[in-house]
Amino acid sequence: MVKWIYKDKSGSDKIEFSMELTSFKYTYNKPPNTPKNPSPGNNTKDVDIQTSLSWDGGDPDENDVVTYEIYLGKSKNPPKIGSISKPSTQERITFDLDKELEYNTLYYWKVTAKDNNGKESKGPLWCFTTKSNNSNNPPHRPSNPSPNDGETGVNVSEPIFLSWDGGDPDENDTVTYEIYLDKNSNPSTKIDVFSKPATETRISFKLDISLENATKYYWRVIATDDKGASKEGPIWNFATEGYVPENKPPFKPNNPTPSDGKEGVDINPILSWYGGDPNEDDVVRYDIYIGTDKYSLQKKDSIYKPATLNQIDYSLKNLQEKTWYYWQIVATDNHGETVKGPIWSFKTKVVDDEPPYVYIQKPVEGGIYINDKLRFTDGFISIYLHHPLIIGPITIEVVAADNVDGGIEKVQIFIDDELRYEDNAPYGTHKWKWDDVYSFSENHWHTIKAVAYDTSGNAGYAEMKVRKIL
Repeated sequence: MVKWIYKDKSGSDKIEFSMELTSFKYTYNKPPNTPKNPSPGNNTKDVDIQTSLSWDGGDPDENDVVTYEIYLGKSKNPPKIGSISKPSTQERITFDLDKELEYNTLYYWKVTAKDNNGKESKGPLWCFTTKSNNSNNPPHRPSNPSPNDGETGVNVSEPIFLSWDGGDPDENDTVTYEIYLDKNSNPSTKIDVFSKPATETRISFKLDISLENATKYYWRVIATDDKGASKEGPIWNFATEGYVPENKPPFKPNNPTPSDGKEGVDINPILSWYGGDPNEDDVVRYDIYIGTDKYSLQKKDSIYKPATLNQIDYSLKNLQEKTWYYWQIVATDNHGETVKGPIWSFKTKVVDDEPPYVYIQKPVEGGIYINDKLRFTDGFISIYLHHPLIIGPITIEVVAADNVDGGIEKVQIFIDDELRYEDNAPYGTHKWKWDDVYSFSENHWHTIKAVAYDTSGNAGYAEMKVRKIL
């Protein structure tokens, strides 16, 4: 039997009531489950050097968060290599290693699980052995060419050597190099084949064919080891003396940001698009046209960028809210070649500087709740209580709404300024069960605070002071 007595300020008049509490549920924190069922399994052989570590975990307390500390090394006292946090309801845990293990090596590992209330469980020591390195590695990809990629003014009257970096990580292999060279951008004429030991990493080849002046040549190298593994190098090019590159127009502006037809764009947007020019030494002028009428766009600005810059940005300021804008980019190189991009559009969003509405729907002011059920709301009891009285667990309900189309981004519930719940649902009633247990000797006063954030970052608040017992 629990009895409450309320007196007026003079102490003369009083009202009392009592209620029979048939049962209460006390919840005590339990430690996390002991990590078990490892993968790789204990004493497993031939484990891949790019393996991940997995085990069964979790925690019997459903609202806990469990942090797993992972220890891995070559000794029976392995060092800590990292940690991950997972909800208590997730029973199978996986930890990805950030680097490859060594071949043919015995590793020891273990996991310690800690919950957010300080309880911990240590798993046993497990071990596994990685596989042996009996596989063949392909040759190194040909790189670092000479003449340099894009080099001009190569003298055809002197001997011409083609050189590159090659070799093979398997020192006992022999590497065969196929050289292709012609005037096509995807060269297909094989001009020679020869072999070198894997340890020879700088390869040089003297051309025994005559090249023409004022010509651009393309070449590539394919490296193949004696076990059939191969790597193809990139396509390189060089030009002989007297070559004048053909001018090509800029690339057509494409891939806009904001995307075409996008709504809800900020009134201070950054316009972005892909451009550039196939002639790497060119400079490209981008003329930016924008307006609210797609048939009468006005030139806003011109910016100059190198041909090799493919993504272009331009900032706009103080556009009108909730307005459709149309824009176009015209690209012109320094030779006068011009390419027009399509006309794109976007709509700006409503400027939102007002906080969202947030309301604590449950518990109600002056209500008395027993095991999540409302027992009293009106009459003399609520007059004397003023604030909700909660006995046992209760499901807190919060309603949030925004004044613009963007809506709610997230809702948070705090108990005594401690974040206990977060929901990213954009609408609806947000519910969280508060089942903390408080003894009769503890402070019964607590503050529930609900915070709602809209998509513009504005925050709305609601608070309620409550008494909670058990």
